Amino acid sequence: DKFPTFTLQTGDTDIAQGDKLGRIEFQAPDEGTGTDAVLVAAAIEARSEGDFSSSNNATSLAFGTGASESATEKMRIKSDGKVGIGLTPTVQFHVLSPSAQSIAKFAHPSSSTAAVNGGALVAIQNTNSTNGNQCSLVFNDSAGESSSGIFGFNTDHSSHEGFMKL
Repeated sequence: DKFPTFTLQTGDTDIAQGDKLGRIEFQAPDEGTGTDAVLVAAAIEARSEGDFSSSNNATSLAFGTGASESATEKMRIKSDGKVGIGLTPTVQFHVLSPSAQSIAKFAHPSSSTAAVNGGALVAIQNTNSTNGNQCSLVFNDSAGESSSGIFGFNTDHSSHEGFMKL
């Protein structure tokens, strides 16, 4: 197969851990409103995970986005396939939620729960908004109600018991 290839090459002859191999930035520098609008809005960066050698070129890809700032890293894919959102992953899929309430939601686009619960059929979330000490796996029914099942535990260890509601 013949296809075009776009290659970014570093001129560095000794790649060490943490060296940037290349970076693509997305920006609107001529945006008339200025300030945040002209900052780097998104970026993809390749960074060395260790010293390169004849048997190693381990590299991570970091994805950055901006909200009201220059783009900062939000997701990383490591050379071993581990994916981290909000942190550098130590397991295959690792998420650090900036929200104390919701960590992950799994949904189906045609679910009737879309209007009720953001479309989530299964959610990993904090179910105790008072003191934030209850982590739960919530299964919603077709009406968006968690009456289908909840499994969880108290994270502050105030009681060493889990709970299950079916």
